Amino acid sequence: MQWRQSWWTGTYFATLSSWKNLVEPPIKQAGGGDAFANLISGFLAGCFASIPNAPGDVVRSVVQKKLFQDASRPAKGISVGGIVEHITVAQEIVAARGIGALYAGFGFKAMHLGGSGALMAMFVPIFADLMGIKYTGV
Repeated sequence: MQWRQSWWTGTYFATLSSWKNLVEPPIKQAGGGDAFANLISGFLAGCFASIPNAPGDVVRSVVQKKLFQDASRPAKGISVGGIVEHITVAQEIVAARGIGALYAGFGFKAMHLGGSGALMAMFVPIFADLMGIKYTGV
């Protein structure tokens, strides 16, 4: 779980300003403001960040499904055993269905996390301003 979230968060923040630099000029040329540019760039960064995030989410879902199917099965959590279990499940998925299976449900996930990224990029500057915090991000 931490792996997938770290990949999403790191990729989101690493690419957010690049997406804003890409979309801001045409948005401003069309008469749009900063909030709209933040919304669109946040959506694109959130969608893009779903690419490294998706395999971890699929593997986590399969591990959880196995736990729900067998109540006597021990949950390994964040441990060496848990890491090994997740790697083993990923290998099983790829062996059975190919690498594309690690991206099952990607379209929905990208839209969901894109929407979350859009709202975050739009509301962080607004809340920073309301709280009197100098925000130098996007």
